[in-house]
Amino acid sequence: MNGLIQLLRIHIKHSRMRYNLSLFAFFLLFVLYSCSGGYIKYPSYNVKPNPIQHKYTAKKHNVTIKNRSNRGIDYLKKGMCKKAISYFKNKGNNFYASYWLSISYGYCGNADIAIRKLQKIENRSPNGVWSSRIYASLALFLKITHKKYMDYAQIAYAYDSRNVLSKRLISHRDTNIKQLFYIIFSWR
Repeated sequence: MNGLIQLLRIHIKHSRMRYNLSLFAFFLLFVLYSCSGGYIKYPSYNVKPNPIQHKYTAKKHNVTIKNRSNRGIDYLKKGMCKKAISYFKNKGNNFYASYWLSISYGYCGNADIAIRKLQKIENRSPNGVWSSRIYASLALFLKITHKKYMDYAQIAYAYDSRNVLSKRLISHRDTNIKQLFYIIFSWR
């Protein structure tokens, strides 16, 4: 009888361990699944972390923006939407012209076209700062069209924590849409 009681105690002890082990396995699977990021849009892998290349693209970027885009941005600031759109359409298919063309469409009231164009060029950005600007602009246009925009604003902030537009969109400040566009116009 004494051996039977000891055997029963060992069985109960192992069944508790099995229960604890299965509970631990369930908890571990739950944590892994919830952290898998199935619904998160990760930053593009097209951005190259080489600092030498960043210096080169920054120099190239300054020349490109100063020479090609100032006139189109001035058209936008003055409210000449058709002139700005035609100006950026004639500049070709490079990244900066495509970006400013999409901003022109959004500023002139065609936010859906702007969203489509920004989504086409989101993997073509030359560096992390421009990726942040693309995602912040996407978030702005999604907010204008009353769609979910917070994920894009957070991705923009993850790329560049100095991005003022993404900070304002994340903080839910009630700001004038025109003021938010003037933040974009300062990105030259």
